[in-house]
Amino acid sequence: MDQVLGLRLHDRSTDPNASQCDFSVLRCRDRAECPQGPLGSCSEGREGQACNNCEPGYYSRGSTCERCREGDALPVILLLIMLLALLAFVSNSNWDPSQVSLNTVTAASLTSQLLMAIQSLGSIRELSINWQEPVATLINLTKLVMFDFHFIRTSCFFGTDNPVLYFVGRLLTCPVACALLLCAWVLQKMLGRHKPFNTVLNQCGVMIFAFFLSITRATLIPFQCVENPNGTSSMMLHPGIICYQSEEHALFAALSVVGVVTQPLAILVLATYVIFTYPSRVAGGKGLRFSTRYRFLLHRFKPSSYYYGLVLLYRNAIIALLPTVLVGVPEVQVPLMGIMLLAVQNLSLQTAPWRTQMANRVDMLLTDLLLVTLLSAGPLLLLDEASSTAVLGWLLCVPILSILLVVLLGFLRLAVKAIRQKREKLYDIFLCHHKAGGGSLSRLMKLVILQHSSARVFLDSDQLQNLDLLFDIIRTSTKNVVVVLTGELLSRSWCAGEIVTAWKNDIHTVPLLCEGFERLSDEAQKQIPSLWTPHQVAQLASYGIQLDDVNLAYSWLQHELTPLQMARFGPVCGREKVVVELMNVCGLSSRRTTSKTAGHVSRPRILILSSYMEAEYLSACEVFQILLQAHLHVECEVVHDFQQIATCKPFAYYLIALLFRGILRDEDFIKLLLYATQTCTSSKRALELVPVVADSNFEVPNVDSMKKKFGCRAPPGGPAHQDQVFRNLCTVLALPFTPLASEGLQERQVAEIASRIHRYQDPVTAAPKDENEDQLLRRGSFQPALENLHAQESLVADVTDDRSQTSDDERSTGTPRSEEANNMVEFVF
Repeated sequence: MDQVLGLRLHDRSTDPNASQCDFSVLRCRDRAECPQGPLGSCSEGREGQACNNCEPGYYSRGSTCERCREGDALPVILLLIMLLALLAFVSNSNWDPSQVSLNTVTAASLTSQLLMAIQSLGSIRELSINWQEPVATLINLTKLVMFDFHFIRTSCFFGTDNPVLYFVGRLLTCPVACALLLCAWVLQKMLGRHKPFNTVLNQCGVMIFAFFLSITRATLIPFQCVENPNGTSSMMLHPGIICYQSEEHALFAALSVVGVVTQPLAILVLATYVIFTYPSRVAGGKGLRFSTRYRFLLHRFKPSSYYYGLVLLYRNAIIALLPTVLVGVPEVQVPLMGIMLLAVQNLSLQTAPWRTQMANRVDMLLTDLLLVTLLSAGPLLLLDEASSTAVLGWLLCVPILSILLVVLLGFLRLAVKAIRQKREKLYDIFLCHHKAGGGSLSRLMKLVILQHSSARVFLDSDQLQNLDLLFDIIRTSTKNVVVVLTGELLSRSWCAGEIVTAWKNDIHTVPLLCEGFERLSDEAQKQIPSLWTPHQVAQLASYGIQLDDVNLAYSWLQHELTPLQMARFGPVCGREKVVVELMNVCGLSSRRTTSKTAGHVSRPRILILSSYMEAEYLSACEVFQILLQAHLHVECEVVHDFQQIATCKPFAYYLIALLFRGILRDEDFIKLLLYATQTCTSSKRALELVPVVADSNFEVPNVDSMKKKFGCRAPPGGPAHQDQVFRNLCTVLALPFTPLASEGLQERQVAEIASRIHRYQDPVTAAPKDENEDQLLRRGSFQPALENLHAQESLVADVTDDRSQTSDDERSTGTPRSEEANNMVEFVF
């Protein structure tokens, strides 16, 4: 009796638990490896179950094995030398993104796309397809990037054809390469050639990103099992190893689980964390540092498509997984792989995620070619005609019925959207505020709420086109009304109408008690309507709001509701905490913590300074900070005192001064401005001053009048430095920023101002520059205390005089101003 071509009979009679003449039939990897002939025969040079291995001293050559000759181990040695040389070159190279042209970025993107396409072909090669010549030879070349090194005669190098050794080699290819890069980095550091750790992290990341599909595919090899004629199943790549029954497969499975957890799964978890936290990092001003560390994942794509690297990783993971999961159902292998490629291509066509147009076009064409390959290979699928015909009959119903289903879903979504608009409130929070006393604070609150949630916030300067709709929005489209209680709010007729409307319609209302607000007595409350013109009273009456209603609503607001306290001065994190508490009271959940924690180390690149005589000035600065951070993806900070400037100045490059009417009469502002623009003793650089006019009533005086009217008695840096700063303020064209404008106008103004910040026009080039200069700074003798001491020495004489007298501005601005001055005096002494 002869064995059938492609099958091998394994004699189990030597097994003590088996009966005599007990044979087991196993499928072979290749029909030619188990030729037709006597039972148990293998092709030349092969041995073991299913003719799985080459004999010792032989190497695989197609379906046969040939004896190793002298020099046959040379290809492995040459490959190792080439890889080590390449790793040495990569380790010694320190490519500065600021010196890389867009053409180079495009070339790197195309190389990455080519490697991913070849790996996709390698995954398609492992589908149940009967590849024919010459395409069989051509597609087998993909083994090179799939870490399949049999073709370079590895068995001659190791002296044995051991499947476990071969599998471990595939698993450790990338980890060993990363370990070598890390060792080279440590060695260079020991030799005094300092290089940021982010460099080696990105070098390893680029390699892992490029070969992620191969890494994932290699770890899943033990679980790709196909059925044998004897009812068992064996590994497709090593058919002599019985799945889930043999000790060899148990070892394979254990190694595979370790490989999956430590490589593809760990990579996906890290990449998911990076992408999901990236927006909050950008909002917090730490986007540049974060994107520098994970440049391999972010910088080949447009900022708006920062997530696309994660999409490609998940696509490649699924493509690697499909041949393993669907090994028993070849009918659905090609359709599902095609669906995966089409889904990602549709996203790419909509967003054009790559940084250059050429890269987007090549990505589209490569995906099209992969789809054509799948379609063309469909007739070559190895199918059981009877069972596959039934499966394909049902499978084809899915796309045909989906044509109708897609249209129905479109109509259903329109209907659901219309119903929601009728039933749900359009706005989660309505900000009732006095524009002059709380307009900037309300803008700040809206920005902070949007950083923490996707809540819809109504701010009249953004949404309202017609004041007649104001009360109707509260009545029909608002869940919560937040009354920002500043000094003059209750004396404004429109604010009174908003409060009465919320009271009459039982809208959940939260009073926000700000510094400077004083509760009205019953008598003062009754006198409020006397401040309004007859026209304003008539307007309120036309909306059904009577003066008695105003009195009752004000009593309800001041005495029955529990207010939240909002500090107008001090660090912004305090106001952010109040906003988060406000969100909780309004039933909104916060999706992230406050922007700065106790252990946060701030390295702002742009400092923002203004006069803080008025609380609204500070809020305007904080609004400007958030908008500028979002636009430039660079950390900015509003500075309040000398200690904060001394701590931040070594890392900063720009100082933006927001100018309001009367600011030049604020001597504290002048002192802070002069100190901030002095050359930093640790970084050896002076901040570039960028003036911004934040008040339409501000008029820039000439240099001489500034010296006479606004100069300090003992200016930091000396009179010459003061003259130079005044000259810059008068001669540098200041761009406008309107604190009370709409969101769209403010964003356009900030974009125009950001164009003056030349260093950060390209984040890819700016981040490594900052990191390199920070490294130099850390190697120096930077100590914030030295900067503070410098501030003390330059200001102590002037502050001593300030302790004995109070300026006219301090008398006019009240408690917040005097407290700030006292804090500054305490700091200096």
